[in-house]
Amino acid sequence: MDLLDKSDYALLNKLQENPFNIRQIAREIGLSYYRARRRIIRLVTEEKIVKVCGIPIYPKLGLTMVVFILDKLLDTDLDMKVEYGRNKIRLLGGLTLLTYTIPNEFIGDLVEFIKTLYGDDSIVFHRAYDNMVIEKKDFYLLDDYSYLDNLVNLSVLDDDVYREQYTRQYLDEIDLFIVKELEKNAIINITSIARKLRISKQLVRYHMKHHVLARELVKFTVKVFRDMNEYPIWYFSIDFADPLSAAIFAKRIARLPYITSVYISNSSIITSGLHMSTPLAMKFMKILDHLIESDIITGYKYYIQNPSKLAVKYTIPYKMYKNGKWKQSRILQMIKKGKVET
Repeated sequence: MDLLDKSDYALLNKLQENPFNIRQIAREIGLSYYRARRRIIRLVTEEKIVKVCGIPIYPKLGLTMVVFILDKLLDTDLDMKVEYGRNKIRLLGGLTLLTYTIPNEFIGDLVEFIKTLYGDDSIVFHRAYDNMVIEKKDFYLLDDYSYLDNLVNLSVLDDDVYREQYTRQYLDEIDLFIVKELEKNAIINITSIARKLRISKQLVRYHMKHHVLARELVKFTVKVFRDMNEYPIWYFSIDFADPLSAAIFAKRIARLPYITSVYISNSSIITSGLHMSTPLAMKFMKILDHLIESDIITGYKYYIQNPSKLAVKYTIPYKMYKNGKWKQSRILQMIKKGKVET
């Protein structure tokens, strides 16, 4: 990738581990503090090539990722007015991808809402994912596609066997606000968060250290932005013969630098957008076809984001958390009572 060099790769690899201590990162990669800081400013702020962010660990927050793919386009964004809405993405072929992070007890109401809005027959795909995988990326792989070959042999059961099961953590409104801010920008400083919350820096620092970071409510990653015409964004829904194979495969592809996370539901996974060229996507699909022939995968589908349409994206619904629990969506309540006309 021409816009990044090997020093940038080393810097991005370290930013995933600790985006707060640039001095330490600079020492570890052999740059001066000022050169490292200058590179970060260039990549993140000036040229906007990358984004350093914290991905919320939804199961720890008491949220489940719910995905819909619909064969209809709506002129309005009423589907995203539900407070737990996350993404609305237009796909090629006239399809719409909707994602929500929502408590389990509200999923049934959400499904009824989508059926009411789009019609029962419009749902091409729907699934709730109760687990997720985020791995440390190796940005040197941006120029090395041979790593995909490692996906073929899932019988190599080393540390990949381990599947992390996240449990819900105790948290409060301040924790969630910090998670929201880190999701937007992990390089944000304590002072900025304190100013937005109108609380002391000491209190923010305490919540950051002892709640958000100690309980790993987020995992840090770096997103690399690429030309969507040259590097389309692909979404893969893959069904495996067993949960173990799904977990191993999810952990391996989550290490790729052009993906942020993978969501798991028993023996099925769905990727967040894979930002990769068409030839690379073809290679990826050949690997999936090989795994089908080996009876490891039972089937897969892929979807491509429409590059001419802007995606609608929201951060976690932190305002919906009060007194230790998530509130029901106002719109879902109204739909349930038959008070919303679509």
